[in-house]
Amino acid sequence: NQNSFSFLDIDFERKSGEITLLLLNVLLLVFIATYNYEQFFETVKKSNLSSDTHERVSAVIFSIVMAVGVILFYFKGGFNFDVKAKNLKRLASIWIVLNGILIASTIIKNSEYVSFFGLTYKRLGVYAFLILAIIGLVISFMKISRQKTNAFLFNQMVWYFYGTVLLCSFVNWGNIITHYYISVGKGVEPKFLSSL
Repeated sequence: NQNSFSFLDIDFERKSGEITLLLLNVLLLVFIATYNYEQFFETVKKSNLSSDTHERVSAVIFSIVMAVGVILFYFKGGFNFDVKAKNLKRLASIWIVLNGILIASTIIKNSEYVSFFGLTYKRLGVYAFLILAIIGLVISFMKISRQKTNAFLFNQMVWYFYGTVLLCSFVNWGNIITHYYISVGKGVEPKFLSSL
């Protein structure tokens, strides 16, 4: 087990990882509580749904990038096999679960957005991104629990992204969006529907 930097010893690095993940868990917990309170207990104007949804997606992107960055840094090489890193692994797992809750909250917010304003390619893209984010969290959890390398994480994510793009190319999204608009009675204008 080797330290990442020559000027830091391994115990200090392990303890700094635990402190970092503990603080990030607390921050993410407050963030989730605040956003879910706003989402479920406050009345939101329809005009604010777009900005609220974009805020949540931005928060998910930022949180996922931070999660993967911290996991890649602290769980490279030696810490995968460090018997003293149980707290670090536990805190990382909690962080992954909290990010999953944040993603679920964002899916609900995007669904609310779709129910008020209908389907678009971008809103479907948000669903695809959020599903890929969940897959990324599951793969990150597998990396930690099964002691995999960073290359495993990158390799799996590239294949899932490629598979998603490949599967999406076989679906006629314009047809799905058109049938959605007709079934819910929104935007039923021939010019608009033919443009899809």
